[in-house]
Amino acid sequence: MPPGVDGWGWGPFFFTGIWGIFNNVWISLIAWIPIFPVGLIMVIVLGINGRKWAWQKKKWDSVEQFNKTQRKWSIAGIWVFGISLILIPIFVWTSIVAINPAGRISQAENNDKVNTDVRTVGISVYDCIVDQISKETPTNTIYSDIELDIETGKGGCASSTNLIQGGYLSTIPSEVSIISAVDKVCVYKATSGSPSGYASYDSSEGVVVTVPNGTSNCN
Repeated sequence: MPPGVDGWGWGPFFFTGIWGIFNNVWISLIAWIPIFPVGLIMVIVLGINGRKWAWQKKKWDSVEQFNKTQRKWSIAGIWVFGISLILIPIFVWTSIVAINPAGRISQAENNDKVNTDVRTVGISVYDCIVDQISKETPTNTIYSDIELDIETGKGGCASSTNLIQGGYLSTIPSEVSIISAVDKVCVYKATSGSPSGYASYDSSEGVVVTVPNGTSNCN
């Protein structure tokens, strides 16, 4: 082995199989095997033995030509490594911002609260309907917001005031809307007075059944 050939090689270390193809060092392709720690070990081995193998496997006119070529590989490798140190953190940060786990967690928590609020009021509406049916309240009264008759205890279950006065619910959660329809009372978590992408409660089913269509319709 001529003096000046052996030694650490940044080219084979950074470019592994690509460097190996151009330098006839086919063993370098082992570095591409996606099995830990095979690839990692091969990268280090290439850094230690790459220059020596390149000299042995490929015909070179002189040591000077060899060193000049390997120096270009080393410079290119160092540049790529340096640029990677800049781009990788940017890519990671961009991915984190795009995924926004904190935002997703917050949204999930908000959705849970929305469903909880809707369900709380919805159950009260359901209890009201069952109670009003037992009192033989007319259907058109039950599924409405007709004021509660204090003497008879009959009234519409679509009225938040009636739900509180009748003892079905102590308070209405913020921004919850109750809308009446034929044989149905829908409960929405509303924004600015109108449903917007939240759950609704169908009292006839006793469950949260659908997502509002963005209007005040009881769907």
